[in-house]
Amino acid sequence: MRILFLSRWYPFPPDNGSKIRVHNLLQGLSERHAVTLVSFVSPGAAPAGTPVPGAAVSDIKLCEYHEFRPDSPRALLGYLSRTPRSLIDTYQPTMATLIRQTCENSPYDLVIASETSMAAYQCSFAKTPAIFEGVELGLFKPDDGQELNSRGALRRRLTWAKHRRYIARLVEKFRACTVVSEQERSLLSEIAPDYRPVHVIPNCIYVNAHDGAAGGRVAGAMVFAGSLSYEPNHCAMRWFLTDIYPSIRAEVPDATITITGDPGARPVPTGPGVTYTGVVPDVQRVIASSSVSVVPVRSGGGTRLKILESFALRTPVVSTSKGAEGLDVRTGEHLLIADTPGEFARAVIRLLLDPEHARGLAENGFRLVRERYSSDAVLPKFLHLVNEVARIP
Repeated sequence: MRILFLSRWYPFPPDNGSKIRVHNLLQGLSERHAVTLVSFVSPGAAPAGTPVPGAAVSDIKLCEYHEFRPDSPRALLGYLSRTPRSLIDTYQPTMATLIRQTCENSPYDLVIASETSMAAYQCSFAKTPAIFEGVELGLFKPDDGQELNSRGALRRRLTWAKHRRYIARLVEKFRACTVVSEQERSLLSEIAPDYRPVHVIPNCIYVNAHDGAAGGRVAGAMVFAGSLSYEPNHCAMRWFLTDIYPSIRAEVPDATITITGDPGARPVPTGPGVTYTGVVPDVQRVIASSSVSVVPVRSGGGTRLKILESFALRTPVVSTSKGAEGLDVRTGEHLLIADTPGEFARAVIRLLLDPEHARGLAENGFRLVRERYSSDAVLPKFLHLVNEVARIP
């Protein structure tokens, strides 16, 4: 088939969860179909025609993206709109035109719009069967226990109310949509109870591609692989470095933490043994050489590819319940789950001081990712959905 894939993220290098997911889906699609990629790209990040390594995409068209500016005139007017302000401000007529012209110049059997930011351009491909890939709701849903005692909490609840109404309208324009977990499916069912074609397609990784990264562990080394420009990651690292890391260092004085990915613009704590690398050319080797992968995430949605990568690299994981949400894991078998600073510190210390227990968890995690979250296990489900949607009369 001829497939048009629309992405908010140019998927190379695959250095955040969204890019990894898009890259893996493109790789699976391009092995069977002719795929055109229309993608946003950060200014200066990739010239037109830049290939996506590992995915034989037949054609690539790029459009520069500008980040959401909450104080811009368009964003301020968005308070009066039914559409979320971030989508109003980041909507670009040049992208709408690019998609429309691409569809007019060469007919496609199917459009796959990745995430809400691309599904929002539905009017530009309305005549072609389409899948809304990766509907995300958990990122916007306020915590159930959050009190309405601050302007920020109230704004978050108002944003969630507008977002859920918008998504409920938007999904009706697609023949099917995908979510990454049963939790996300449940949220979508709450806001759009009459919309039925919802399919759980978990995040996945190419397990065999991680084989070459295996190497010796550095005693006491921890790693957090995630962009700090993403709000849940930034909050996670502030919590970890402020409330957890000092307790770990008190018990394991040579413990260190390496934080990879975009450092973001907001300040984060530092201290002895704390290293911010920024984006690294091979994050797998950093994870593979670490003794523990920490995932102290307490907000957001979806599932954590950083956990799946750690499993594939046989690096033991300590995570919060939120960080492991959506994955079929059991604490004490595949990883350790801890939700308070004291519990989290003790779990990390245990793995740092008990290598045998750490290796057992790591082997169980590796078996799980190979059986449930490998590309061989997940991509056939997605490709079957693609075939079914494209062939619906």
